[in-house]
Amino acid sequence: MPRGEPSVVLLMSLSAAALGVLVGYAAATRDWRPVLTGVFLALATFFAGLLWTGLGSCRRNSSADTIGWRLARAGILAALRPAMRAVLSARETPGPDGPARLLPHEIEALSARVEPMAVRLREHAALADLPGIGNRLMVELAVFTAAAYRVLLDAGWTAEAARSALADAGWLLYSRMLALSSMPFRLTTRDPAKRLRRTIRTLLRFPFDAPGAPGYEVHVSEDASGISTHFTHCPPQAALFPTADAIPWRRRL
Repeated sequence: MPRGEPSVVLLMSLSAAALGVLVGYAAATRDWRPVLTGVFLALATFFAGLLWTGLGSCRRNSSADTIGWRLARAGILAALRPAMRAVLSARETPGPDGPARLLPHEIEALSARVEPMAVRLREHAALADLPGIGNRLMVELAVFTAAAYRVLLDAGWTAEAARSALADAGWLLYSRMLALSSMPFRLTTRDPAKRLRRTIRTLLRFPFDAPGAPGYEVHVSEDASGISTHFTHCPPQAALFPTADAIPWRRRL
């Protein structure tokens, strides 16, 4: 059993016990408001504990296939598939009878191949060497992006067409992530410059925290004109570029 799971089981047991006590109280007093409050708190505690124990254990052993990382990868895949579906459904692909659009079942078949391909790529990504959750999260995202690219190549797409489709799908995915990161600052100030600076500072704490190679390494400078970053080491690039030679089945372009 992965290291984070015993704590999750304990949280589930405690939440169920507390909920049972609340149900008993409500049955005796006929007041169900504490039960609704308890359900909300139990669910919030459970999911917070799930993420904390699962992802937190990666600080001690980043190579462990914890429940936290399985959930993180499932979340990435759940976000990537709709982005790919939206992009591929609007693209024309070459065929024997001329350009044609992919049918929904064809898009789903391509999407289903991404996860197995990501498993093969992940074996070469040296995730155990990465210092910190944010650094690994970005490599996990890059692994899925590279896997989707490889799937399109195997389906007969040209390198240019595959890169263009993945760039558009990536834009949909990353723009939503950026909107979530910048939301607190869009709510607290109308100054675009302040929003941008605060968003960048937040991103430099997570996920682009920079402990140095093999994690992110970045020089940050800030003055009256704004904030600048100079990245000198990028974990996704370092993790995936060696796979060009390490993976024998990679298509040579």
